[in-house]
Amino acid sequence: MTQIKLIVVGLIATFTSSALAANASAAEWHVNGTPLATTVGLSTTTKVEQSLVLTVPSLPLTLSCASLSGVKPELVAKASGRASELVFGGCKVTTGPPGCELVPNAKGKILTEPVEALLALGSKAPDDKVTIKPQKSKNVFAEVPFNMECGSLSNTQIIDGKIVSDAPTGQTELVEQPLVGLGTKEPTGLTVSGVAAYLSGQANVKLVSGLKWSFK
Repeated sequence: MTQIKLIVVGLIATFTSSALAANASAAEWHVNGTPLATTVGLSTTTKVEQSLVLTVPSLPLTLSCASLSGVKPELVAKASGRASELVFGGCKVTTGPPGCELVPNAKGKILTEPVEALLALGSKAPDDKVTIKPQKSKNVFAEVPFNMECGSLSNTQIIDGKIVSDAPTGQTELVEQPLVGLGTKEPTGLTVSGVAAYLSGQANVKLVSGLKWSFK
């Protein structure tokens, strides 16, 4: 496998709570104060304010990625989004067995399958959530090929589940909207080899046009 394959399940979502689903259906994208009627392109690159870190405490394993980009990312009226692919870049093993790394051919990249996203309004802006999952129904989040120095992690490991992130300013119109990984506050999000994993960090997302956007 020449690239690290990620199949994201969990930047947007299917919600396991009926209350969240109800809130998601009520939410709506806005661009320059106007409800989105069709689709609008997102920038293919994000600003990573805090490294995106996947932590698996029980292995132990930590993967840190320095960048996040997308292929054909867009918002879709009324409250969803999609991308043909997400690319986590500059990824490296920061905690693991001595010598454990991603396979060289991966070039530090983790690639996803086509993903979709949904949002959910909270009672106030800091409670808003964005969940990311694959467009396909499979629960696989990632296939990550490690080198032979990774012990029980050697060869391809499966990450599955979903990513749920905070959207702390989502109800305020801004050029850049931050998405913040919940880390251990999202205990049912991801698993690696069947054990709990957590994603933390922050990526700021903007539109291709540079216009302000929000959801409410």
